Amino acid sequence: MIIIFMILLIFPLVGIIGLVSIAIRKKKCTELVEAEVIRLEVSHDSDGSNSYHPVFSYSYGGESFEVRDSFSSSFCRFNVGDYVELYIDPYNPKKFYCPKETIHQIIFYLIFAAVGALVMVAFFKIK
Repeated sequence: MIIIFMILLIFPLVGIIGLVSIAIRKKKCTELVEAEVIRLEVSHDSDGSNSYHPVFSYSYGGESFEVRDSFSSSFCRFNVGDYVELYIDPYNPKKFYCPKETIHQIIFYLIFAAVGALVMVAFFKIK
């Protein structure tokens, strides 16, 4: 019973940790830059579907950066050649958040946490 509770607890915790990390990244990333989507990297999932990671190129402080977004999606929200606004961490310019992506991440983590919490409640009501 305790093991099942611990497993079910992981889902809301992952959702909460994801939301907190977005808030921290948003607080640290204060410098606005214009970035270009230079390619889309495809990850092949175990179920045979594909996930897309946009790779952004931008300059900051006279230096060029090419950074792959860690958040992927099964549908592509960007096209190669698109320009997007990114907010970067001035102390670590490879860290960024993309307002266009952030809403999708927030929705993902909220759903993840809510579903996990609902499964926990349903499980313990049945017991």
